[in-house]
Amino acid sequence: MPTGPAPDLPGHAAEGNARPPVLTPRPWWARIAAGFLLACLAWLLVGVAADSLFGPEYSLISHAVRAGLTLILVLAGLAALLRWEGTRASDYGLVYRKGTLWALLVGALSYLVPFALAASVVFGLGLAQLQVTGEPLMVLAQGLVVLALVVLYEALPEELIFRGYLFRVLSERLPISLTIVVQAVLFCGAGIIVGAAPTLDRVLLFFVFSLTLGYLRHVAGTVFVTIGFHAMFQLCAQWALGEQWATLTVTDASGWFAIAALGVVPFALAPVVAGILDRLRRGRTGDGLSAPTPDHDPQGR
Repeated sequence: MPTGPAPDLPGHAAEGNARPPVLTPRPWWARIAAGFLLACLAWLLVGVAADSLFGPEYSLISHAVRAGLTLILVLAGLAALLRWEGTRASDYGLVYRKGTLWALLVGALSYLVPFALAASVVFGLGLAQLQVTGEPLMVLAQGLVVLALVVLYEALPEELIFRGYLFRVLSERLPISLTIVVQAVLFCGAGIIVGAAPTLDRVLLFFVFSLTLGYLRHVAGTVFVTIGFHAMFQLCAQWALGEQWATLTVTDASGWFAIAALGVVPFALAPVVAGILDRLRRGRTGDGLSAPTPDHDPQGR
């Protein structure tokens, strides 16, 4: 997690550690517990249902069903939470508004630009090898399938809960540095409970990844930046390293691709890239990620 000054992204960084207003009289701890429970139950229940229907072995149809059911459960659970609180999705910045597509693009490029640079160095030095199999249209089609699955199964539901709902709730009572750390701990805890982080190295990956996402959420002021970043990370990681996707094969015996290109370099440089992209857009159009930040829009636009 960067320790220097935040990049020139206005979002929450422009307001320092000012905390957003409390949205509901419901107990703060109960809201956090409910959001965390929703995350755990959604993936556990879908896992049990999919295993009973399709068995534990991987299949594309099983993956697609898991993705669709998970997103439905998360959206339904969040709707129930908001109804219980008496709040709206716009209070948490979870609705489409002007600038949403730009925020998604900033998040995506914040991962893809440093990843592409790092991967080019790794492959160029022979530290890992990339093999592309199949016609260009087949490669493109498989990439689109992987992208759709990771958006539905990981990027969208995980970000809506952790950097959308829980981040906003935590920030009502905690300073921003502690909010970022606590949401990362909750993300790791859910990963452990649902079986996505069964080893220490996976827990460490989850923690560093969620610190990066939390910091991006802070400096950008919108969850849609983290959705874009999360989607591109999952796309590159699953497509390149997943054995079920035949069009791309990466030989990475030394771990340089997995550790440096997929992880360390993009995680470290993402806030810098996001800041540069947003400054360029504001220089050309006068409109960036800060007009206004979702958590501080009194009209809920």
